[in-house]
Amino acid sequence: MTTNKIHRYVFSVLVIFLLSCSGKQQKRNSIEKLEVNILVEDTIRKNEKTLIKIFSKYTEWGIAKAYFDCDITSNQYVDTIHWGIAACDKELFVRNDTVLIQLTPTSKGGKKFEAVKILLRGKTTNAYGIIDTTFHYSVW
Repeated sequence: MTTNKIHRYVFSVLVIFLLSCSGKQQKRNSIEKLEVNILVEDTIRKNEKTLIKIFSKYTEWGIAKAYFDCDITSNQYVDTIHWGIAACDKELFVRNDTVLIQLTPTSKGGKKFEAVKILLRGKTTNAYGIIDTTFHYSVW
């Protein structure tokens, strides 16, 4: 493809996206529509450090806090006194709206990092949302 064709294609996709989103801004910001992106390598070497990054898919939402190993028997809600997620004590490192998880796997095979809870906050509103997520990786 030539550069001109690529630009026209990207522009067409952008126009279609904008047209499909017009009038739906409120739905996109609803708690059910919150999503995160996870950057993790598919395969990681045994005994080698690797960095996983988790960030909000939508720029109008930032990550306030992130947790793992929360008490799943309790209701999850935003604790406005401590500005965190109730029943969650083990915090993950958050910097510049990005969760940073450093791993050094010690055994080979397929792995799953489970039950990451992320507290998102609206950058222009006083809205909060909670997302549960997991990610998979292989160690060789």
